[in-house]
Amino acid sequence: MKYMLLVKVSKMKDNLGRLLLIVLMFSFSVCFSQEQTLSLSQISSVNIDDLSDSQIASYWDRAKGEGYTLQELANLARLQGVSESEILKLNNRILGLPVMNSSLDEAGTSDVPKDKTVDSNYGLTVSSLKKDDVNSLDDRYFGYSFFSNPSISFEPNYNVTATKDYVISTGDEITIDLWGAAERSSIYTVGQDGNIQLPGVGKIFVSGYSLVDVEGKIKSRLRNVFAGLYAPVNSPSKIFLDINISKVRNIQINVIGDVKVPGTYTLAGLSRVMNALYASGGPTLNGSLRKIKVTREGRIIGVLDVYDFIFKGNSEGNLILKEGDVIIVPSFESRVTVKGEVKNPAIFEITQGESIKDVIAFAGGYTPLAYKNVHTIDRIDGIGRKIVDISEVDFNSSLFSGDILSVQKITELYNNRVIITGAVNLPGAYELKDGMKLGDLINRAEGFNEKSSLKKVLLFRENSQALRDVYSFNLEDSLVESSKFLLKKEDSIKVFFKSNLRSSSVLSIRGAVNNPKSIPFVDKMRVTDLIAIAGGFAREADPNVINVSRQLDDGEFKTLSINYTWESTSDLILKTGANFYLQPNDKVEVRTLKGYQELKSVYVNGEVSRPGAYSILNKNERISSLVARSGGLSPYAFLEGGTIIRKKVENDKKQVDGALDLIQGNLEEGTTIKNVENEYRIGIDLKKAIVEKDERYDLILREGDRLLIPSKKQTVEVVGEVMSPSLIPYSKKLRTKDYIYNGGGFSEKAKKSKVYVVHPNGTVLATKRFLFFRMYPKVIPGSLILVPKKIDTIRDGLSTQEAISITTGLGTLAIIIDRLAN
Repeated sequence: MKYMLLVKVSKMKDNLGRLLLIVLMFSFSVCFSQEQTLSLSQISSVNIDDLSDSQIASYWDRAKGEGYTLQELANLARLQGVSESEILKLNNRILGLPVMNSSLDEAGTSDVPKDKTVDSNYGLTVSSLKKDDVNSLDDRYFGYSFFSNPSISFEPNYNVTATKDYVISTGDEITIDLWGAAERSSIYTVGQDGNIQLPGVGKIFVSGYSLVDVEGKIKSRLRNVFAGLYAPVNSPSKIFLDINISKVRNIQINVIGDVKVPGTYTLAGLSRVMNALYASGGPTLNGSLRKIKVTREGRIIGVLDVYDFIFKGNSEGNLILKEGDVIIVPSFESRVTVKGEVKNPAIFEITQGESIKDVIAFAGGYTPLAYKNVHTIDRIDGIGRKIVDISEVDFNSSLFSGDILSVQKITELYNNRVIITGAVNLPGAYELKDGMKLGDLINRAEGFNEKSSLKKVLLFRENSQALRDVYSFNLEDSLVESSKFLLKKEDSIKVFFKSNLRSSSVLSIRGAVNNPKSIPFVDKMRVTDLIAIAGGFAREADPNVINVSRQLDDGEFKTLSINYTWESTSDLILKTGANFYLQPNDKVEVRTLKGYQELKSVYVNGEVSRPGAYSILNKNERISSLVARSGGLSPYAFLEGGTIIRKKVENDKKQVDGALDLIQGNLEEGTTIKNVENEYRIGIDLKKAIVEKDERYDLILREGDRLLIPSKKQTVEVVGEVMSPSLIPYSKKLRTKDYIYNGGGFSEKAKKSKVYVVHPNGTVLATKRFLFFRMYPKVIPGSLILVPKKIDTIRDGLSTQEAISITTGLGTLAIIIDRLAN
């Protein structure tokens, strides 16, 4: 009886355990379902850290769908009683979503740097910024990329030493060091009640006192324990005391206004205004950099001008922050644009009283090519604009918002330059001095060089109509008189080389040499000398046949040239014409050996015993010879599917491209033709070519031909205007129409009279008509049956029959090429 009772109790426990497991699983599934369908009103009842990324993404998508921006979503959470720390977590989680870039754009939130992560305590961090992000900012607006530059860090240092006027508060850590007659070092944290607890001394209230005041209080309390604190310095019982802040507390401040990520931030207790701005991503393009306000307990305690910080290092407004401080970034008031010849052209924010000189300084000052006497201002004037010229005496005047200040570039004109070029020892530009003459300039250029021709010197001078006059001198005949010619600014003198005044003559060599070329004429050069310059004989050269063509003028317009033929050894020793010298413009041609041919290759792939590349034996080698040399066909060769891929020659390409361009113009819009750019595919009947030796099919091979012999096929494909395009097993009992009906039959748009059958080797067979009967082409294994589409509307003046024929043919061509290529 007792045993049965224990069994029943055990079963009850098992059942209770199963029931509890079911309840837990149901509760989990319900909870999971609720998390997945989190509504905007449920955010106050969940912990942000417990939500997955997918739940955050779903929540953000729902908020966007209801028209909320990121800032409006934060305000909604505040109305529901969500704490600022939870709102900050939610904001950071949303900004960290992979798709946040597009989401922010759709929601209308601007100026948040894309692909940034936001630290839960600090905001936008240096590690989250990339070089590309800085370059992607609008650099035209000066100063804004300063807060997104990964090379600049304003993250606060949590380990800095506090100054003596630092006010201690809850969370600070105080280090008390004793040394001398007694040594001890301890760290104490200021508690919520503002006290620190010293062993043997008790509580000391330190909150709200400066560090120097706290030192006095602690020293006063420790004197009862360590009397040596007040002993003389030289006393052996002297105890020294040092009190410092080892770790400052965290504070929460608010950054609002035109900043990229407004909100509440937790910073180190010694953080300054720039730290907070850096944490929030800095001002937006609409935010001011000149009047950033810091408020404490409802009153303004400082104003930061970022320009003063950047240009002067002035940190007057960069105050140390305290708990609850609010930083307000207002919208900008006035901006001007500086462009042209300044070092850093940009758009600058200006304050009242700043002048043109100040703005030029903001832009880094002038470039070396700047014209500094007069600047132009493009200024708003009512509903239009106007141009204002500002001279140097007015550079202290103020600018107005919207002004565009332009600094012009100096001209490229020279006031005292003359130029000499050509056959002098030091050509170039020289200073024009008073009374300077042509001879003086030649002497400045260190005179003529040995290759100069004194018979031709030209002087170019610009006249009053902005045209150029030319003066010609022959210095050989009148050197003294010509050298006295008075020069003017921008005169340009050209002294000619002797070679400039001769006709250019060359020697050319071509044919079977390694490097055919043309060279300037050299006197007394033999034929073999020119062959050596051309790299010697090529492999196919015939040294016994060297032709020289020479231009000839017989005065009767009958004979144009004369030809010479010479013989040489392979070592470039002339057998004949040893005393023959080349003349200007002679052309040398080295002939090739009689019957010489480069090796040509063809390829066979597929069902043969030894596939691969083979050299062509003779000009009449055919397909059957190639198959025999490759070991013959394998038992699996499909003879009806043989194909040759042949490269197009240039004339073939032009002919086909021209035809396709002509047809393309008559097609419906959107219809294109697929053309194989550099090759043909030739369908062949291998049975007739190899077995029957029929020369109509046993084609002569050409360089680069590829013979493809596929495996046996067992299917037939039906495509085009049928109800169900499909692949159907081949059967000798089925005809073309049977395969079409196996594909569901013709569609309503099918052109039944134009059915085509494409055999595996690429041969295209069309449907024929006899009286009222249609005779469909024969189908073999591997065939493709194409049912074309009717065309009812014809454009560009083609008849219906012409359009159908063209479109069907092109469609077939595209399919054939595509199928065979794959």
